[in-house]
Amino acid sequence: SRLMSEMGKVAMEARDCLRDGKGFLLPGLLRKNRALLRQFEGSLSGGVELETVSLRRIVESAQSFDVSTSAGSENPIVGSKFSGAGGGDCAIAVVFGNSPDQTDFISKQILDSWISQGFRPLEDIQVVQ
Repeated sequence: SRLMSEMGKVAMEARDCLRDGKGFLLPGLLRKNRALLRQFEGSLSGGVELETVSLRRIVESAQSFDVSTSAGSENPIVGSKFSGAGGGDCAIAVVFGNSPDQTDFISKQILDSWISQGFRPLEDIQVVQ
């Protein structure tokens, strides 16, 4: 389908960003993938839910810490989406701040927010610079 093809292109773009040292584009690509997944979810019959209410809360909570969107930046610095096939309880967030300190600060805020909402991290957030 068109949506699956688009999601494949986004995955290849993400791979290329990592390879080419353009990690700052990853949050936007995660957001784009999430939007495509939500469109795909809407095209499924039988009320199949990929992004559950719980997953939506996790993703939106992470993205609420993105200061770039209020500053009118073209590239978001926080991207988040559910992982796996959906319908479960696992999500990821990618933070690419303007500095390592900003990245660390926002990552900690996201982790603290998730924990305060009752979500349990699988592992500590890892910062790759």
